[in-house]
Amino acid sequence: MSNLFRKWIKFEILSSLFGSFFAFLWMFRNDDDDD
Repeated sequence: MSNLFRKWIKFEILSSLFGSFFAFLWMFRNDDDDD
């Protein structure tokens, strides 16, 4: 049970990191496209 929980936590962290990364990329691209 603990192993599954740890895997879920890792997935949550990775998902959050990817979400922030993609949001940053999209914002950067949008800012660059403002020209």
